Amino acid sequence: MMDYQKALELFQIKSGFVEEQIESIYVRLKEEYVPEQYEFLSSQYMDARNAQHEILMAYYTLKSYYKTYIVNSNSTLENNMDEEIIRLISDSNGKIDETFIAFLVEIIVGNMNLNDYVRKVEFKSYGNNLNTQADYNEKNNSITFYLSSIRHLIENSCECQFSPIEKEYNPYCQIIKIARHEIEHANHKAILEMNQDNIITRILKATETRQKKYDQRIDNIIKQPFPIRCLMEWKMYLEIANDNRKYSKYYGYISDERLAKICGYNLVFHILEKLGRKNDVSLDLLKRKYQEELLQIIKCGYDKVSSPALVYFGKLKQYKDCLDIIDMSKELSTEERVALGLTISPQELNQLLSDGENAIQKICAMCSHL
Repeated sequence: MMDYQKALELFQIKSGFVEEQIESIYVRLKEEYVPEQYEFLSSQYMDARNAQHEILMAYYTLKSYYKTYIVNSNSTLENNMDEEIIRLISDSNGKIDETFIAFLVEIIVGNMNLNDYVRKVEFKSYGNNLNTQADYNEKNNSITFYLSSIRHLIENSCECQFSPIEKEYNPYCQIIKIARHEIEHANHKAILEMNQDNIITRILKATETRQKKYDQRIDNIIKQPFPIRCLMEWKMYLEIANDNRKYSKYYGYISDERLAKICGYNLVFHILEKLGRKNDVSLDLLKRKYQEELLQIIKCGYDKVSSPALVYFGKLKQYKDCLDIIDMSKELSTEERVALGLTISPQELNQLLSDGENAIQKICAMCSHL
């Protein structure tokens, strides 16, 4: 059997060649437009894009080499998620592309035992807007990454005061944060299927209610006569558009999004700590940047209301869900309530956040056990 290193080298060489071919053809199409050559070059371009897709899919074969290499290595690395990600970063030689992202997802999904919930990784240029870097589709168990949006985020997140090593690691942190966030949504689907009687399941069911409501109505609408069906479809379209506006407006209030964000940052903190130790370098400025971002996420909504999550459910008129969640949240700790966006007084919030980095660590640790 071909060893891991040789397989990876061949994979990267071939992938790099195709990327160069795509870029070359694209430049010719864009800058050297000749009508009689356009059809030929367009065909070449699509062939190259298809080849790139096939190469990307080859990582599913290579992942077995990767796992074997990690397990059988004579190094002192532990076989766990953090160490596998560190090794992946080292092997990437500064190149963050579809292959890196696909391997990263494979590592996190495998370690979280979510293979049944993330079966496919896809790549596109943009999502619905520039602020969407990725999304999880629970119907087909796939994650789509929007590369141009990710590139835009990375370019605008590097600060001038970062050291050279921090500037090098910042793009990796952004990708890790995004991937872990979307994989947490896959984890939420797994939690829902377990159907345990706890606060997390109750909140996730409340979040799911919005989509289920429309799924049930669609089943009824398609059975109606044509004129009635058109009216019902138009009415539902307006309601969905209104709900989507509320979702966008109160995005930072929603419990499952808050949890997913915290999980993303938590993994970044783990990786930064181990990268700093491994390379004997200070990554304090980079770590502080992500801590400040997470603090803003934690505080989101609490400057206006005592329970951001319940305000969101109230806007959707899910009043029974609000009552059930209030009843089940009475035994939660301060850290648990603030992570989920549930009721907390200004005094409790100020006391918690006055602990600075320790508060962030407590909230992150709590999320990993919810």
